[in-house]
This record gives sequence, structure tokens and C-alpha cells, in this order.
Amino acid sequence: MTRVLTSLLLTTMLVLTLAACGSGDDNDAPTATVTTEPATIAPATATATSTPPVESPASPETGDFTDEEAALIDLLLSEGDLPGRWSQLRVEAPELSTTSGICDTPPFPRASERVAEIEVEYQSSDGARFVLQDITLFPEEVAVEAIAYIRETATCEEWTDESGTVFEISPADAPEIGDESHAIHVAFDVADAGRLEGNFIFVRLNGYVTIVTTLALGEYDPAFSAQIAQLAASKIDTLAGTGRNVTDEEGVLIDTLLTLDDFSADWDQPMPPRRSDPTTWTNICEAEPYSGADDAMARVATEFYEGFESTSASVQQLLVSYPTGQAESAFAHEKSATDCTSYSTEGVDVAVEPAPDFPALGDDSFALRFSFTAGDQEAGGYWIVVRQDDLLMTLIYTDPDALDINDASAIASVATERMVAAAR
Repeated sequence: MTRVLTSLLLTTMLVLTLAACGSGDDNDAPTATVTTEPATIAPATATATSTPPVESPASPETGDFTDEEAALIDLLLSEGDLPGRWSQLRVEAPELSTTSGICDTPPFPRASERVAEIEVEYQSSDGARFVLQDITLFPEEVAVEAIAYIRETATCEEWTDESGTVFEISPADAPEIGDESHAIHVAFDVADAGRLEGNFIFVRLNGYVTIVTTLALGEYDPAFSAQIAQLAASKIDTLAGTGRNVTDEEGVLIDTLLTLDDFSADWDQPMPPRRSDPTTWTNICEAEPYSGADDAMARVATEFYEGFESTSASVQQLLVSYPTGQAESAFAHEKSATDCTSYSTEGVDVAVEPAPDFPALGDDSFALRFSFTAGDQEAGGYWIVVRQDDLLMTLIYTDPDALDINDASAIASVATERMVAAAR
């Protein structure tokens, strides 16, 4: 994708997103708790998550922004939060928009009461996907009105902007996150490039209104849009302290997860541990999820990265608490459903084989070794599933540089010891 096309797309997205916060359109989802998954779980993308492009511009100097804007920058999605390789195109505090928005809607009447607004844009390494996030902080009562205004105004099915671009507008399913959420689907043609389409997901968390836009040339994945919105909302919720506490069961599980202290000094934990949404989980072998997943009492996840180079290792951990006896059925499903020798995900062929040399852990366990090549990048890892009493853990250890069973088993053993202690 050329930079010329990128500029055109970003200009188009800017008109839409600024108009949405300054003029908007939305339908609500009932009050719900933020749910989110690690950036990716499929092994082929788990590695890519830890490898954002090195050529990305450095983070902006906070001196270029007000204190309120600098605080919002800390809440934005980062490259490490996004699955795959991405370039950051810009971070800026936009001017207050006077431009009409989607469906030619006038600006939100109380837009000038915003405390601060900041936005960021990313482009995938293949140039085919774009992520834009806008965060605006309002007094809470104004944020409520802003979402209501968004909800009421985008009722058209087609809209032509000042440049003559024709946008097709339709409802979309929004993940139930934050205090209110809504999504719309937008599609339009870009000269000499093709059809661009994607979702705009609007989320309010107290006085914060974030708009997460994901657009793609070619095939579009609505699950990806929901996943990124969930990550964005979770980051705001956690770092801004917007008051959504975890349940008691989730708190116990979060205390059982691995922590940064379990890793050497060069590792990092890009986001705090959080509630996990089973609908966004991608299983190895693309296996169907366990039919009793919704019966879980709690489900939390976290991830760690050794660094952000292409040779960096990563660890992703999912921990689920089931009603008495059900973890055995969940474990049996995981073991039987992940018996493939290869599968494809996001255009990458992944080879899978048993790992009989991996040490036994907990009450029941099994491990698979996976490997793949993405471009000139070869990577491998271990997919480890452990049951301890009513707890079920999936641990994904990926190392594109030098996969070592001893490193993987050491961290899996620590994770299991924590499960054993929690089960007592």
C-alpha cells in the first residue's frame, strides 16, 4: 500500500471519527463489564504480536501535549497490543471538528466541553489493514449525552462526503463493553485500491468515549474489530481506574496468574491481567471451543513479551475456573480436539506435533509443539494445557529465535505451582 493511498484513507477515517465524537451516531449496548482476550492466541499470530515494526516513529514527547492529553496517550492502544506487525502512522491531539459527520450529521452541540482528545493510527505491515483509535474525555454527564447523540443521528444507509466518496452505512454487532457500546459498519471504494470496509465501535467508560475503527482492503474480519475494541476498552478501564472491579472469583484467578516477577529482567507485561472473553479465543488446530465454556465461574488471561524484536519470545496464559468436575470434561475436549498435524490461520501454515518429552504437570496435562514460517520469519512454540482440580490452564510459549523446551517447561511449572496453591 503506498503512502499516498494511506494518506487518503487516514483523511477519510479522520472525517468519520472526529465527526463521531464531535457529532457521532450510535446505538447502545446495556451496561456491561469489559471483557477481553490476549491480543491473539493462535500460535501464528502470538509471535507476531510481539514483533511490531522497528521503523515505527517514536512515541511523541509529552511536552508537545497538555497534561490531560499526555494522560490520554498512556491509555491508547500500542503496537504491542495489536496482533501482527503494525506501523504507527501518527499520534496527535486533533482540533475540534466543525465538519459534518456520518450521514451529514452536525457536530455534537457540547463537543467544546471536552477535557481532552487524542488519537492514534496504525497500518499493518502488508498495508491492507488500518486501526484508528480516538479517546475523548468529557465530564461524565456530557459523555452520556455524546453517546446518546451518536445513537440517534446515524440513521442513513448511504452518505457522500465533501470529496464525493460514497459510504455505505449499516448496523454492526458491538461487543458488550464499558457502560455503553455501539457499532456501525462502513464500506466504500478507494480509487486504484479497491473496496475498504470495517467497523466503527463506540464505547463509553464513565467520562471516556473511545472510538475504535478497524478497516481492511479485501476480506474483513468482524471478530478482529471486536477484539481490538475490547483491548482498547480494557486498557482504559484498567489504567484510568474507571471503576469496573473484577468479581471475587476473577480476583482469585488473577492472583493465581504468572506475574512479571516470574520472568527475567528483560521481559515485559504490556497490559495488566484481565477478564477473558471465550468468543475471541482462537484454539490451536482451529478446534471448536469447549461446549461448556459459558459455564466457567471465572476466566482471566495475561501475556508477557521478552521484547519487541522479531526474535522475541512471548508467553500467553489463559486460566479458567469451572464448577466441580467440569474441568475434567474441558480438558478431555482440549486434548481430543487438538490432534491435527497442520492447519492454516491468517494465510500461515502451522505444523503441529505432540511433545512427549514435555514434563507432566498438575492432575492432567498435555503439550503440543507448533512451528510455522511467515515471510522470512521462522518460529516455533509449545501449546500447553494443564488441569489442576477445577482449574484449567492454557499456556502458549513462543520463541522465534531459539525454542528451548527447558525454558517453556520452567515457566509452565511455575504456573502450575500457582494453580496447585490456589486449589488447596
